[in-house]
Amino acid sequence: MKQRLFRLGGILGLSIALMTTPAHAAETEKTPEAYADQHFEDIVLDHIQENPAQYDMTTSENVSFGPLHSVMIPSQMYMTSEETLPLGEAFEFSDEYIAVVYQDDVPVNVIGTYEVATDKYGFSTFGYGKELAVALDALDDQKGDIVHEAQKSAWFEVNGEMMTALTPVTKTFVGGDTISLSSFKELAGEMYAPPSEPSDSDLVGEENGTDESATPQVLRRYGIVVLASIPLIYLVFRRRIHG
Repeated sequence: MKQRLFRLGGILGLSIALMTTPAHAAETEKTPEAYADQHFEDIVLDHIQENPAQYDMTTSENVSFGPLHSVMIPSQMYMTSEETLPLGEAFEFSDEYIAVVYQDDVPVNVIGTYEVATDKYGFSTFGYGKELAVALDALDDQKGDIVHEAQKSAWFEVNGEMMTALTPVTKTFVGGDTISLSSFKELAGEMYAPPSEPSDSDLVGEENGTDESATPQVLRRYGIVVLASIPLIYLVFRRRIHG
């Protein structure tokens, strides 16, 4: 009976997590452009129905989208290497594409799609923020790659050795409008170091933090785990009440 309850609870938790995501957001297309054309508008309109201010938007349905930008991320190998590696190895493709969301022709937020499987693109996130939207909108002639440092919520345009901060948070992180790639490696390299083996004191005492970025996929997995644990919590409290 208990096993059946756990199983049903797990299924219920997963079902709730899936139901909170609009159906079209769970669909996939063969290219990022196709996904953007088919689903971006519906996803944005769904999100702003209840709390548009959360996305720096209003309830106006006059929305449009800018071109897709491929998103790069720092390469762990480059960031942790003691050797001087070629610039071409500093970043790697994240499988995500982002676009500015315009409402009444004003840049207000950013939405994305990513490759969930080979030739299958799905919804990544909506809500990278107005500051990034304004910065991307201002890139009339993009000269470099868009790079995301997720652990610090930092965004850059990278052209050769020079990294240009795109948002106020990024400027605070690097201490200015620009930073060289070598200086960025010195600043952020430790965040990309592989975790060390925990000692006995670590296991007993304070837990080490994780280097895993809070990507939309990771957050969704955590949500599913929490929801799936509801039946266990229910049984524990029921035992205490009736015990």
